[in-house]
Amino acid sequence: MAQYEFQPLDLPIEQKLEISQQGLWGLVARIVKIVEEKYGDEGLAALYNGLRDWELHKMSVPAMLSAYGIEPGKASPAEFVLRVCNPSDDSAFIQKVKPIIADAPDKNRVLYKIRSCSVADSVARECPKACRIIANACLEGQARIANPHLKITADKFLSEGGDACEIYVERIND
Repeated sequence: MAQYEFQPLDLPIEQKLEISQQGLWGLVARIVKIVEEKYGDEGLAALYNGLRDWELHKMSVPAMLSAYGIEPGKASPAEFVLRVCNPSDDSAFIQKVKPIIADAPDKNRVLYKIRSCSVADSVARECPKACRIIANACLEGQARIANPHLKITADKFLSEGGDACEIYVERIND
């Protein structure tokens, strides 16, 4: 039997990360497509609920907030976006253009607008709605931990042909 020596890709680490993220998100989008084809809306709802209620959120969100002295359960919309969403997204895909993070004058509503995403094309090729399902489910689950009075509205996505992903985080019934 012949033996071969492993030769790593001779690419900058950022490019390796981008390739890995595109492959991972393409895989995620493919899974969403398969679930939808096999189980329809019921399967997508189960996927959404499972991601929303993922135990990981109960560990990761408090850790991210506590690192900035923010008590879990009491994060403002801006704190949620700046301390949970943006750091999570920055490790999940390459943001070549910084997102816009803008809050309303009353500080009860924040727009988190992602204008560039290294995985949007990979997702769009497999299942454009995958970001809508995955992002909304995870954001809702994370928001419940950050502050049960936060509401997520995300209805525009790069993977669906939008010029940006627009996510609104709003404080309700506080």
